[in-house]
Amino acid sequence: MVLLTPPAARRRRLGARASLVVIALAAAVAACASEEEGGAHFVVREADASEQSPIFGGNGGSDPDTAVAAGADALPGAADGSAGADTLPGAVDAPPAAGDGGATEVAGCGEETMTLGTTPPANVLLVVDRSRSMDGAKWTTAKSAIATLVSGFQSSLRLGLLMFPQEDQGCTLAATPHVPVGLGQANAINGALNGSQLMRGTPTGGAVVAAGQILAALDASAPRAIVLTTDGQPTCASSCASCTAWTDGGCSGGSCNQCSNEDACIDHELSDTVSGLASSGIRTYVIGLPGSEAGAATLNAIAVDGGTALPGTTRYYEAADGDALAAALTSIAGSIASCSATVHPPAGASGAQVEVAGAVVARDATHVDGWDLIGGTVLQLYGAACEAASAPGATVRVVWACKH
Repeated sequence: MVLLTPPAARRRRLGARASLVVIALAAAVAACASEEEGGAHFVVREADASEQSPIFGGNGGSDPDTAVAAGADALPGAADGSAGADTLPGAVDAPPAAGDGGATEVAGCGEETMTLGTTPPANVLLVVDRSRSMDGAKWTTAKSAIATLVSGFQSSLRLGLLMFPQEDQGCTLAATPHVPVGLGQANAINGALNGSQLMRGTPTGGAVVAAGQILAALDASAPRAIVLTTDGQPTCASSCASCTAWTDGGCSGGSCNQCSNEDACIDHELSDTVSGLASSGIRTYVIGLPGSEAGAATLNAIAVDGGTALPGTTRYYEAADGDALAAALTSIAGSIASCSATVHPPAGASGAQVEVAGAVVARDATHVDGWDLIGGTVLQLYGAACEAASAPGATVRVVWACKH
Protein backbone atom coordinates (compact mmCIF):
# COMPACT_ATOMS: atom_id res chain seq x y z
CA MET A 1 0.00 0.00 0.00
CA VAL A 2 1.13 3.58 -0.65
CA LEU A 3 0.65 6.08 2.14
CA LEU A 4 0.01 9.46 0.59
CA THR A 5 -0.43 12.77 2.31
CA PRO A 6 -3.52 14.97 1.77
CA PRO A 7 -4.08 18.12 3.90
CA ALA A 8 -5.83 17.60 7.20
CA ALA A 9 -8.18 20.58 7.10
CA ARG A 10 -11.94 20.50 7.26
CA ARG A 11 -13.50 17.12 6.58
CA ARG A 12 -16.61 16.52 4.54
CA ARG A 13 -18.49 13.33 5.21
CA LEU A 14 -19.29 11.44 2.05
CA GLY A 15 -21.16 8.21 2.64
CA ALA A 16 -22.58 6.51 5.69
CA ARG A 17 -19.32 5.34 7.21
CA ALA A 18 -15.59 5.80 6.72
CA SER A 19 -13.30 2.94 5.82
CA LEU A 20 -9.85 2.86 4.17
CA VAL A 21 -9.33 5.22 1.21
CA VAL A 22 -9.42 2.74 -1.63
CA ILE A 23 -9.23 3.06 -5.37
CA ALA A 24 -10.39 -0.33 -6.79
CA LEU A 25 -9.18 -1.49 -10.27
CA ALA A 26 -10.47 -4.86 -11.57
CA ALA A 27 -9.10 -5.44 -15.07
CA ALA A 28 -11.33 -7.53 -17.28
CA VAL A 29 -9.12 -10.58 -17.22
CA ALA A 30 -9.99 -14.16 -16.59
CA ALA A 31 -7.35 -14.80 -13.94
CA CYS A 32 -6.50 -13.10 -10.67
CA ALA A 33 -3.12 -11.47 -10.25
CA SER A 34 -1.47 -9.02 -7.94
CA GLU A 35 1.61 -6.85 -8.33
CA GLU A 36 3.67 -4.47 -6.25
CA GLU A 37 4.77 -1.37 -8.15
CA GLY A 38 6.19 1.97 -6.95
CA GLY A 39 5.25 1.11 -3.36
CA ALA A 40 1.56 0.64 -4.22
CA HIS A 41 -0.16 -2.73 -3.96
CA PHE A 42 -2.47 -3.42 -6.88
CA VAL A 43 -5.03 -6.21 -7.02
CA VAL A 44 -6.21 -7.13 -10.49
CA ARG A 45 -9.28 -9.32 -10.80
CA GLU A 46 -12.31 -9.95 -12.99
CA ALA A 47 -15.31 -7.77 -12.18
CA ASP A 48 -18.65 -9.57 -12.00
CA ALA A 49 -21.99 -8.28 -13.18
CA SER A 50 -23.26 -7.50 -9.70
CA GLU A 51 -20.40 -5.06 -9.16
CA GLN A 52 -20.63 -3.43 -12.56
CA SER A 53 -24.36 -2.93 -12.82
CA PRO A 54 -24.73 -0.10 -10.27
CA ILE A 55 -21.75 1.73 -11.72
CA PHE A 56 -22.31 1.34 -15.41
CA GLY A 57 -25.87 2.52 -15.81
CA GLY A 58 -27.58 0.12 -13.40
CA ASN A 59 -28.52 -2.52 -15.94
CA GLY A 60 -30.04 -4.82 -13.38
CA GLY A 61 -27.66 -7.70 -13.92
CA SER A 62 -27.38 -7.50 -17.71
CA ASP A 63 -24.13 -8.47 -19.40
CA PRO A 64 -21.42 -6.21 -17.90
CA ASP A 65 -19.44 -6.36 -21.13
CA THR A 66 -22.17 -4.39 -22.89
CA ALA A 67 -23.23 -2.15 -20.00
CA VAL A 68 -22.89 1.55 -20.80
CA ALA A 69 -20.83 3.58 -18.35
CA ALA A 70 -23.45 6.28 -18.07
CA GLY A 71 -21.91 7.75 -14.94
CA ALA A 72 -18.30 7.77 -16.10
CA ASP A 73 -16.54 11.07 -16.70
CA ALA A 74 -14.49 11.37 -19.88
CA LEU A 75 -10.79 11.28 -19.18
CA PRO A 76 -8.47 14.06 -20.32
CA GLY A 77 -7.57 12.22 -23.48
CA ALA A 78 -10.65 10.04 -23.93
CA ALA A 79 -11.23 9.16 -27.55
CA ASP A 80 -14.96 9.53 -27.17
CA GLY A 81 -15.60 12.34 -29.58
CA SER A 82 -16.55 14.74 -26.78
CA ALA A 83 -15.74 18.39 -27.25
CA GLY A 84 -12.34 19.32 -25.95
CA ALA A 85 -11.19 15.77 -25.31
CA ASP A 86 -7.48 15.23 -25.69
CA THR A 87 -5.80 11.94 -26.52
CA LEU A 88 -5.33 9.57 -23.61
CA PRO A 89 -2.20 7.47 -23.99
CA GLY A 90 -3.38 4.11 -25.29
CA ALA A 91 -6.92 5.27 -26.06
CA VAL A 92 -8.28 4.04 -29.38
CA ASP A 93 -11.50 4.52 -31.28
CA ALA A 94 -13.57 1.39 -31.08
CA PRO A 95 -15.23 -0.10 -34.15
CA PRO A 96 -19.01 0.30 -34.36
CA ALA A 97 -20.98 -2.44 -32.65
CA ALA A 98 -22.86 -4.73 -35.01
CA GLY A 99 -26.34 -3.49 -35.81
CA ASP A 100 -26.19 -0.34 -33.72
CA GLY A 101 -25.91 2.16 -36.54
CA GLY A 102 -22.33 3.06 -35.68
CA ALA A 103 -22.70 3.49 -31.89
CA THR A 104 -19.76 2.49 -29.73
CA GLU A 105 -20.25 0.24 -26.71
CA VAL A 106 -18.60 1.24 -23.43
CA ALA A 107 -17.95 -1.26 -20.66
CA GLY A 108 -16.13 -1.49 -17.35
CA CYS A 109 -12.57 -2.65 -17.85
CA GLY A 110 -10.82 -2.38 -14.52
CA GLU A 111 -10.40 -1.33 -10.89
CA GLU A 112 -7.37 -0.22 -8.83
CA THR A 113 -6.92 -0.10 -5.03
CA MET A 114 -4.51 1.73 -2.69
CA THR A 115 -4.48 3.63 0.61
CA LEU A 116 -3.96 7.39 1.04
CA GLY A 117 -2.56 9.11 4.12
CA THR A 118 -3.17 12.35 5.99
CA THR A 119 -0.19 14.73 6.26
CA PRO A 120 -0.06 18.38 5.09
CA PRO A 121 0.82 19.26 1.48
CA ALA A 122 4.54 18.95 0.76
CA ASN A 123 6.76 22.04 0.45
CA VAL A 124 8.54 21.81 -2.91
CA LEU A 125 11.06 24.36 -4.19
CA LEU A 126 11.72 24.31 -7.94
CA VAL A 127 15.39 25.25 -8.39
CA VAL A 128 15.86 26.13 -12.05
CA ASP A 129 19.07 26.79 -13.98
CA ARG A 130 18.85 30.04 -15.95
CA SER A 131 22.45 30.17 -17.17
CA ARG A 132 23.05 31.41 -20.70
CA SER A 133 23.46 27.87 -21.99
CA MET A 134 19.71 27.50 -21.38
CA ASP A 135 18.97 30.02 -24.13
CA GLY A 136 16.62 29.07 -26.96
CA ALA A 137 14.60 25.87 -27.13
CA LYS A 138 15.77 24.57 -23.74
CA TRP A 139 14.48 27.61 -21.87
CA THR A 140 11.19 27.59 -23.78
CA THR A 141 10.75 23.87 -23.14
CA ALA A 142 11.56 24.23 -19.44
CA LYS A 143 9.03 27.02 -18.98
CA SER A 144 6.32 25.05 -20.79
CA ALA A 145 6.89 21.85 -18.79
CA ILE A 146 6.96 23.72 -15.49
CA ALA A 147 3.75 25.57 -16.42
CA THR A 148 2.04 22.20 -16.94
CA LEU A 149 3.36 20.91 -13.63
CA VAL A 150 2.31 23.86 -11.50
CA SER A 151 -1.13 23.98 -13.11
CA GLY A 152 -1.78 20.36 -12.22
CA PHE A 153 -0.32 20.34 -8.71
CA GLN A 154 -0.75 23.85 -7.29
CA SER A 155 -3.70 22.70 -5.18
CA SER A 156 -1.91 19.69 -3.68
CA LEU A 157 1.71 20.87 -3.40
CA ARG A 158 3.09 24.02 -1.85
CA LEU A 159 5.29 25.13 -4.74
CA GLY A 160 7.93 27.84 -4.94
CA LEU A 161 10.65 28.95 -7.36
CA LEU A 162 14.35 29.77 -7.06
CA MET A 163 16.34 30.51 -10.23
CA PHE A 164 20.12 30.55 -10.44
CA PRO A 165 22.36 32.45 -10.81
CA GLN A 166 20.90 35.54 -9.16
CA GLU A 167 23.53 37.77 -10.79
CA ASP A 168 26.09 37.42 -13.57
CA GLN A 169 28.93 35.11 -12.53
CA GLY A 170 27.73 35.15 -8.92
CA CYS A 171 28.58 32.04 -6.92
CA THR A 172 26.36 32.75 -3.91
CA LEU A 173 22.60 33.16 -3.71
CA ALA A 174 20.46 34.91 -1.13
CA ALA A 175 17.97 32.66 0.63
CA THR A 176 15.13 34.58 -1.00
CA PRO A 177 12.98 32.67 -3.50
CA HIS A 178 11.71 34.33 -6.64
CA VAL A 179 8.31 32.88 -5.69
CA PRO A 180 7.64 31.88 -2.04
CA VAL A 181 6.55 28.32 -1.37
CA GLY A 182 2.78 28.04 -1.09
CA LEU A 183 -0.46 26.73 -2.57
CA GLY A 184 -1.93 28.32 -5.69
CA GLN A 185 1.36 29.71 -6.99
CA ALA A 186 1.02 28.73 -10.66
CA ASN A 187 0.51 32.24 -12.00
CA ALA A 188 3.33 33.67 -9.91
CA ILE A 189 5.78 30.95 -10.98
CA ASN A 190 4.88 31.26 -14.65
CA GLY A 191 5.18 35.04 -14.45
CA ALA A 192 8.61 34.87 -12.82
CA LEU A 193 9.91 32.42 -15.43
CA ASN A 194 8.52 34.39 -18.35
CA GLY A 195 10.00 37.62 -17.03
CA SER A 196 13.40 36.13 -16.22
CA GLN A 197 16.72 37.11 -17.78
CA LEU A 198 19.40 34.48 -18.47
CA MET A 199 22.79 35.09 -16.85
CA ARG A 200 26.38 33.82 -16.91
CA GLY A 201 27.51 31.03 -14.57
CA THR A 202 26.07 27.85 -13.08
CA PRO A 203 26.44 28.14 -9.28
CA THR A 204 24.61 24.90 -8.46
CA GLY A 205 26.23 24.65 -5.03
CA GLY A 206 25.10 28.13 -4.04
CA ALA A 207 21.60 27.40 -5.34
CA VAL A 208 21.27 24.22 -3.28
CA VAL A 209 22.63 25.97 -0.17
CA ALA A 210 20.04 28.75 -0.54
CA ALA A 211 17.23 26.29 -1.32
CA GLY A 212 18.04 24.32 1.82
CA GLN A 213 17.91 27.47 3.93
CA ILE A 214 14.52 28.41 2.44
CA LEU A 215 12.98 24.98 3.08
CA ALA A 216 14.55 24.62 6.53
CA ALA A 217 12.50 27.62 7.67
CA LEU A 218 9.22 25.94 6.68
CA ASP A 219 6.95 23.51 8.53
CA ALA A 220 8.96 20.35 9.19
CA SER A 221 5.80 18.29 9.74
CA ALA A 222 5.16 18.43 5.98
CA PRO A 223 7.42 16.71 3.44
CA ARG A 224 10.06 19.04 1.97
CA ALA A 225 11.88 18.62 -1.33
CA ILE A 226 14.13 20.38 -3.82
CA VAL A 227 13.60 19.75 -7.54
CA LEU A 228 16.82 20.81 -9.31
CA THR A 229 16.66 21.28 -13.08
CA THR A 230 19.93 22.06 -14.86
CA ASP A 231 21.68 21.67 -18.21
CA GLY A 232 25.32 21.75 -17.21
CA GLN A 233 28.26 21.17 -14.92
CA PRO A 234 28.47 23.52 -11.91
CA THR A 235 31.00 26.30 -12.52
CA CYS A 236 31.81 27.48 -9.00
CA ALA A 237 31.26 26.85 -5.28
CA SER A 238 29.72 29.35 -2.90
CA SER A 239 32.10 28.47 -0.07
CA CYS A 240 35.37 26.64 0.39
CA ALA A 241 34.43 25.35 3.84
CA SER A 242 34.22 21.82 2.47
CA CYS A 243 37.82 21.87 1.22
CA THR A 244 39.85 20.20 3.95
CA ALA A 245 43.09 19.71 2.03
CA TRP A 246 44.78 21.05 -1.07
CA THR A 247 44.18 17.71 -2.78
CA ASP A 248 40.45 18.27 -2.22
CA GLY A 249 40.57 21.80 -3.56
CA GLY A 250 41.89 24.79 -1.67
CA CYS A 251 41.32 28.53 -1.94
CA SER A 252 43.46 31.62 -1.61
CA GLY A 253 42.36 35.10 -0.69
CA GLY A 254 39.03 33.84 0.61
CA SER A 255 37.68 33.44 -2.93
CA CYS A 256 36.41 30.21 -4.40
CA ASN A 257 37.33 31.58 -7.80
CA GLN A 258 40.99 31.27 -6.80
CA CYS A 259 41.12 27.59 -6.03
CA SER A 260 43.44 24.77 -6.82
CA ASN A 261 41.45 21.74 -8.00
CA GLU A 262 38.26 23.81 -8.08
CA ASP A 263 36.08 20.96 -9.35
CA ALA A 264 36.78 19.00 -6.18
CA CYS A 265 35.84 22.05 -4.12
CA ILE A 266 32.53 22.28 -5.98
CA ASP A 267 31.78 18.57 -5.59
CA HIS A 268 32.61 18.60 -1.88
CA GLU A 269 30.28 21.51 -1.24
CA LEU A 270 27.42 19.85 -3.11
CA SER A 271 27.95 16.50 -1.40
CA ASP A 272 28.11 17.98 2.09
CA THR A 273 25.11 20.25 1.50
CA VAL A 274 22.81 17.68 -0.11
CA SER A 275 23.72 14.95 2.39
CA GLY A 276 23.03 17.33 5.27
CA LEU A 277 19.66 18.28 3.83
CA ALA A 278 18.70 14.63 3.35
CA SER A 279 19.56 13.85 6.97
CA SER A 280 17.21 16.66 8.03
CA GLY A 281 14.38 15.28 5.87
CA ILE A 282 14.80 17.48 2.78
CA ARG A 283 15.25 15.37 -0.35
CA THR A 284 16.84 16.61 -3.58
CA TYR A 285 15.54 15.44 -6.97
CA VAL A 286 17.71 16.06 -10.04
CA ILE A 287 16.65 16.56 -13.67
CA GLY A 288 19.38 16.82 -16.31
CA LEU A 289 18.54 18.65 -19.52
CA PRO A 290 20.48 18.29 -22.81
CA GLY A 291 24.03 19.51 -22.19
CA SER A 292 24.24 18.08 -18.68
CA GLU A 293 25.99 14.93 -19.87
CA ALA A 294 29.41 16.40 -19.05
CA GLY A 295 28.28 16.77 -15.45
CA ALA A 296 26.65 13.34 -15.19
CA ALA A 297 28.94 12.18 -12.38
CA THR A 298 28.10 15.28 -10.33
CA LEU A 299 24.35 14.97 -10.95
CA ASN A 300 24.46 11.25 -10.09
CA ALA A 301 26.16 12.10 -6.81
CA ILE A 302 23.55 14.74 -5.98
CA ALA A 303 20.72 12.26 -6.59
CA VAL A 304 22.42 9.61 -4.44
CA ASP A 305 23.27 12.02 -1.61
CA GLY A 306 19.80 13.57 -1.88
CA GLY A 307 18.03 10.24 -1.31
CA THR A 308 16.26 10.16 -4.70
CA ALA A 309 18.58 8.05 -6.87
CA LEU A 310 16.99 6.06 -9.67
CA PRO A 311 18.09 2.49 -10.42
CA GLY A 312 20.64 1.92 -13.17
CA THR A 313 23.71 3.78 -14.37
CA THR A 314 22.06 7.21 -14.62
CA ARG A 315 20.75 7.95 -11.14
CA TYR A 316 19.00 11.23 -11.96
CA TYR A 317 16.11 12.01 -14.35
CA GLU A 318 17.34 12.53 -17.91
CA ALA A 319 15.15 14.84 -19.99
CA ALA A 320 16.23 14.82 -23.61
CA ASP A 321 13.15 16.74 -24.79
CA GLY A 322 10.01 18.48 -23.62
CA ASP A 323 7.97 15.31 -23.25
CA ALA A 324 10.68 13.68 -21.12
CA LEU A 325 10.96 16.78 -18.94
CA ALA A 326 7.19 16.93 -18.42
CA ALA A 327 7.14 13.23 -17.56
CA ALA A 328 10.01 13.62 -15.08
CA LEU A 329 8.35 16.57 -13.34
CA THR A 330 5.01 14.73 -13.17
CA SER A 331 6.64 11.59 -11.80
CA ILE A 332 8.46 13.54 -9.09
CA ALA A 333 5.43 15.61 -8.14
CA GLY A 334 3.15 12.57 -8.12
CA SER A 335 5.50 10.78 -5.73
CA ILE A 336 5.29 13.54 -3.12
CA ALA A 337 1.93 15.23 -3.73
CA SER A 338 -0.92 15.06 -1.25
CA CYS A 339 -4.10 13.25 -2.30
CA SER A 340 -2.48 11.63 -5.32
CA ALA A 341 -1.67 8.14 -6.46
CA THR A 342 -0.03 6.56 -9.49
CA VAL A 343 -2.60 4.63 -11.53
CA HIS A 344 -2.55 2.53 -14.68
CA PRO A 345 -5.44 3.24 -17.07
CA PRO A 346 -5.98 0.20 -19.29
CA ALA A 347 -5.47 0.51 -23.03
CA GLY A 348 -8.53 2.04 -24.62
CA ALA A 349 -9.73 3.76 -21.43
CA SER A 350 -12.17 6.50 -22.37
CA GLY A 351 -13.65 7.43 -19.00
CA ALA A 352 -13.66 6.75 -15.29
CA GLN A 353 -15.96 7.02 -12.31
CA VAL A 354 -14.48 8.05 -8.98
CA GLU A 355 -16.33 7.53 -5.69
CA VAL A 356 -15.38 8.80 -2.25
CA ALA A 357 -17.06 6.91 0.60
CA GLY A 358 -19.71 5.68 -1.82
CA ALA A 359 -20.51 9.10 -3.32
CA VAL A 360 -19.60 9.91 -6.91
CA VAL A 361 -17.04 12.71 -7.33
CA ALA A 362 -16.98 14.59 -10.63
CA ARG A 363 -13.85 15.23 -12.66
CA ASP A 364 -12.78 18.87 -12.33
CA ALA A 365 -10.38 20.15 -14.99
CA THR A 366 -10.13 23.46 -13.07
CA HIS A 367 -8.56 21.61 -10.11
CA VAL A 368 -10.76 23.16 -7.43
CA ASP A 369 -12.94 20.32 -6.15
CA GLY A 370 -12.99 16.83 -7.64
CA TRP A 371 -10.43 14.71 -9.46
CA ASP A 372 -8.27 14.77 -12.56
CA LEU A 373 -5.71 12.58 -14.28
CA ILE A 374 -2.30 14.32 -14.49
CA GLY A 375 0.24 13.22 -17.07
CA GLY A 376 -1.82 10.14 -17.87
CA THR A 377 -0.70 8.25 -14.75
CA VAL A 378 -1.36 10.33 -11.60
CA LEU A 379 -4.85 10.43 -10.11
CA GLN A 380 -5.17 13.69 -8.16
CA LEU A 381 -7.99 14.75 -5.82
CA TYR A 382 -8.73 18.42 -5.09
CA GLY A 383 -10.56 20.54 -2.53
CA ALA A 384 -13.36 18.94 -0.57
CA ALA A 385 -12.81 15.65 -2.41
CA CYS A 386 -9.23 15.56 -1.13
CA GLU A 387 -10.33 16.45 2.38
CA ALA A 388 -13.02 13.78 2.37
CA ALA A 389 -10.58 11.20 1.03
CA SER A 390 -8.13 12.03 3.82
CA ALA A 391 -10.64 11.44 6.61
CA PRO A 392 -9.79 8.39 8.73
CA GLY A 393 -11.29 5.33 7.07
CA ALA A 394 -12.75 7.15 4.03
CA THR A 395 -13.02 5.02 0.90
CA VAL A 396 -12.23 5.96 -2.70
CA ARG A 397 -13.02 3.84 -5.72
CA VAL A 398 -12.16 4.30 -9.41
CA VAL A 399 -13.65 2.19 -12.17
CA TRP A 400 -12.36 2.61 -15.73
CA ALA A 401 -14.60 2.61 -18.80
CA CYS A 402 -13.25 1.35 -22.13
CA LYS A 403 -14.54 1.34 -25.68
CA HIS A 404 -15.02 -1.97 -27.44
